[in-house]
Amino acid sequence: MEKQRKATPFQALIFDFDGTLVDSMNLWDHLAGELLEKRGISAPEGLDEILAPMSTEQSANYLVKKYNLGIFPADFVKEMYEAIEEKYRTQVQIKPFVGQYLQKKYEQGYPMCVATANSSVITQQTLRRLGIFDCFSFIMTCDELGLSKQEPEFYSKTAEKLGFPPEETLVFEDTLHSARAAKEAGCLVAGIFDLASWKDEREMRRICDYYLTSFSEWA
Repeated sequence: MEKQRKATPFQALIFDFDGTLVDSMNLWDHLAGELLEKRGISAPEGLDEILAPMSTEQSANYLVKKYNLGIFPADFVKEMYEAIEEKYRTQVQIKPFVGQYLQKKYEQGYPMCVATANSSVITQQTLRRLGIFDCFSFIMTCDELGLSKQEPEFYSKTAEKLGFPPEETLVFEDTLHSARAAKEAGCLVAGIFDLASWKDEREMRRICDYYLTSFSEWA
């Protein structure tokens, strides 16, 4: 399907999930620290920032090794998902004007996918509940590629699966480390404002090709 497509510098779209499509970043705040504290371990200041660019699997590997938890990383991954999955099923909402923008681009025939550090199951369930799952060709996760979102290869491989070179692919991201990696991969990048990363707005505006405070600006 290709309707009313206007000339743009991009031919395909990659969307981050948490903080970009859905308002969910607050759910992850202090999650790892809470699980450590259940074991009597005080989480250090700045732990969330250390874990932010990592996939869930990478975070679990880091925490298990760093704090000698005595369990397999896969078991800690399971704990993390069990602690947060119910919130995604019932609480997480789509960010304003996301639905309208996605529908517009879908009707214009743009190939689109979701690229996330979250799990494929949680992402798919949430997108279905919010009624936007069918807009996307696929969901790419960090665990599937074995790469974090601070590695440019994550974005180049995702663009390749969409069928376009990075320079013809627009990536929507709300975090600085991810936006920087997408730029290093050669992609066009649209920065999206989110309260969780407000302190990086100035740098995001500097490195991104576009910056949106809301999808209302393009919807």
